[in-house]
Amino acid sequence: MKTFALFAITALAEIGGCFAAYAVLRQGKPMLWLLLAAAALALFAWLLTLHPAEGAGRVYAAYGGVYIAASLLWLWRVEGHMPDTWDITGASLCLLGAGIIMLAPRSTPPDSAPVAGAPLGSNTLILSEDRVRSLDLTTHEITEVDGMVSIPEEALQIAPNGSYVWHVEFDLPNAFLKSRVTAGHENGGTIEIKSGALPGDKVVVRDASKLRFEKSIKRPAPTTHCDEPSSVSAQTSPINPP
Repeated sequence: MKTFALFAITALAEIGGCFAAYAVLRQGKPMLWLLLAAAALALFAWLLTLHPAEGAGRVYAAYGGVYIAASLLWLWRVEGHMPDTWDITGASLCLLGAGIIMLAPRSTPPDSAPVAGAPLGSNTLILSEDRVRSLDLTTHEITEVDGMVSIPEEALQIAPNGSYVWHVEFDLPNAFLKSRVTAGHENGGTIEIKSGALPGDKVVVRDASKLRFEKSIKRPAPTTHCDEPSSVSAQTSPINPP
């Protein structure tokens, strides 16, 4: 619900900015309105960066559905034209599509329940509650200060083939997403992140290096009346970063 509320605010900023420019060029409004248009569109661009999703393209696709519905609401409430049945039907389909894009359960494989310690998809790890408690992890919510996104130094994991962080998954409890990042300058215990993390994301800070994917469990062969029961064993080992 928070996601769609944020989409609605984002759409209001974009529509307001576009309409202000339209009013100057087509309706003879004062040129000062162009400053309002620029401010609203800058706000719109910033708001888009706050939406939780794995890729910017997915955010834009889902936002497009909300934008269409908000545009028709603007048509009705601001411009005084009532949307017709076709408008409402089309906007409803767009909202349905936006909901499917943003709320689809991508993290969990459709044919099996999550197994503690096993990767979900390529880089997502889900742990049991006991395992999370034993690790005693701490997290940090990323903020942007003076146009720079930064994280605590201990959240950044360095490997031979790149740097990465562990994001906290919003949609799945006790789940963490291993994400490659591009690091910039160090600044008093923090490191600038140029790509791979956004304001509002949560990353694991303390003991992030202890997060590991487990290898698959070796299952014993079926026993017969003359066989001794075999044991189930599991091994854990770190994986190479993506």
